[in-house]
Formats: sequence, structure tokens, C-alpha cells
Amino acid sequence: ILDESFKPFTNITKQSIEIFRDSRKNFILPMSTMLKDICEKFVQEKQEKYNRPSQVYGDAIFGKFLDEPKKLRELTNQILTVLNQVWSSSKWKA
Repeated sequence: ILDESFKPFTNITKQSIEIFRDSRKNFILPMSTMLKDICEKFVQEKQEKYNRPSQVYGDAIFGKFLDEPKKLRELTNQILTVLNQVWSSSKWKA
């Protein structure tokens, strides 16, 4: 992107700078309405996502687990089993 404050332009006449200013108008692209609409829709959806009231997320209650105790025990056991396998690896032994 050329800018008239760049060194090559500071050494030319004011008339040449005006010619440069006028000629750059030829390179301005028209705005794409389709792309603008896509971007606006994306931003709007993101804003709506973060502005939703908590009721939208179902019966989730702050401080309460979503899963039943049995499911939590199973998940915890699976996590601990994997951690035990990793820590029992020879890589972790001194």
C-alpha cells in the first residue's frame, strides 16, 4: 500500500502528489454486500450467543453437577486409571 508520506513521495511536487491522489481512486474496490452481510450475521450470532439468558442452557444450576453420582464415579475412575497408567510409565521413574 502506497502512502504519500513515504520517502519517494516527499521529494516530488505537489502537482505530482495530486495526480497520485486522483489515480488511487481507480483502485478502490466496491464493497461486497454479500461479504458484508456474512460478517454482520457472524458478529450478530456471536453477540446473541454471549447475551443469552442462563435459562437457555437447560436445567444447569450453579454449584450442581450435571451428571448423576454414578456417572461421575465412572468418569473419575476412568480419569484416575489413565493417570495411574501414565505415572506408572518408566518415563516418570527416576
